[in-house]
Amino acid sequence: MIRGLDSEHPREEQYDQLVQSYANAKRDFIASHHEPAPEFILKHFGDPTGKVLLDAGCGTGDEAAKYEQMGFAAVYGVEPAKQMLDEAFKKVAHPRNFRRGSYERTGFSDGSVDIVVGQYSLHYVEDLDAAYEELARILRPGGLLVMVVRHPSWDAAEPDHFQKHGRDYVRTIVYNQVPVENPVHTMDEYFSPRFKANFELIEIQEGTKPDATDKEVVPFFMGFAARRKVS
Repeated sequence: MIRGLDSEHPREEQYDQLVQSYANAKRDFIASHHEPAPEFILKHFGDPTGKVLLDAGCGTGDEAAKYEQMGFAAVYGVEPAKQMLDEAFKKVAHPRNFRRGSYERTGFSDGSVDIVVGQYSLHYVEDLDAAYEELARILRPGGLLVMVVRHPSWDAAEPDHFQKHGRDYVRTIVYNQVPVENPVHTMDEYFSPRFKANFELIEIQEGTKPDATDKEVVPFFMGFAARRKVS
């Protein structure tokens, strides 16, 4: 069912080692900061009755566990990092719906999903066009795509850039504690011709860090919502 994962997947290779420190840092951060990502995502869901949702890059399952309580017909999750997925199994109500997979290889059938959501996970994907093709394949016509990523301007402004897998990467800190790395993407990559061929953009929202000072004017957050085009 799940096609083979790339052993050098940028998310898998680091989060299997960071799972506990990540979970603790996320918990502490959310307890003391306003996080705009969930608000952006939830406002686009509408009536969940009868709908199937996929949480792509579901991590430790915090968000997926909340989605399960909203009345969807089913909530699924894919995550490339095995240790993160093991944590998700402990939190979600239906662990059998969660499995190893990635944006590029979800393992779902054509047109089997109504909503795909990703909170701070898409930017770890090196080939966004491959992800868009896969998500367009599994979404039903008119299906909803809701993504939250770190803003390209934020990654571009980070000082620690390096080359990996033949492209530009950046090292940064998530939840003010956990060092991670991810490929650097541009706005043109996020809204590429492949994206525009498959999706109709509904909204883009940009914002600074929840704990930003007056000097931190570079946007940190970018959320975007789109509909799967009807052929």
